[in-house]
Amino acid sequence: MITIYVGNAKCKMVGLKDDRLMRELDRHLSYTVQSYQFMRNQTGWDGRYRLFNKKSGVFPVGLLQMTESILKVNKTPYKVVDQRTSVTCGEPIGIDPNSVFVPRDYQIAAVNAAIKAGSGILRAATGAGKSLIISMIAGHYNVKSIIYVIGVELLYQMKSTLEAALGVEVGIVGDGKCDIVDGINIVTIWSAAAAFNKKAKILDNDNTKGKKLKKEKNQHLNRSETL
Repeated sequence: MITIYVGNAKCKMVGLKDDRLMRELDRHLSYTVQSYQFMRNQTGWDGRYRLFNKKSGVFPVGLLQMTESILKVNKTPYKVVDQRTSVTCGEPIGIDPNSVFVPRDYQIAAVNAAIKAGSGILRAATGAGKSLIISMIAGHYNVKSIIYVIGVELLYQMKSTLEAALGVEVGIVGDGKCDIVDGINIVTIWSAAAAFNKKAKILDNDNTKGKKLKKEKNQHLNRSETL
């Protein structure tokens, strides 16, 4: 029997021996990388980014439901061992009554869906007010949180929206700044990657990196206990 050990961020599948089922999981738990065709002839790579590691059996926890569906369709017996640790939330922070923000019905529905699911992806059109949705979710849980953004403009926009909506101070890391607070912090992916000596990949037109952090500020961000 297959056993799936569920952690807070990753799952580990043990006991998978069916090659056909492994190939099916590999197909469903992967996606085609944009513009891969320009590299295909040179590298022989099939252009797919794999979220399921066939060797270790590890995959993101967000794909647990899909994985279980595949196992059920193939009538493969399995059991789930939930090893997730619970998070102690603070007192929920609602929208500041003095703010200009009035949540729309679909924004409230999105927040409720996110809370009910526990994890996942919310997709909304331009102008739908994603920043406010994020603010409401962060306020509901009221725990130490990091919100990642792709550019400097979003860094300041997100900080402004969160502070206005929730009436709390929000920290930022990016554009040469490293102002961390004991609560919600907004971080550019460029600064987060640099703190761990990594490079973030540019997707589409997301190329607003901003200023580099000084070495001592990178070290401050690299301390996992800080955020």
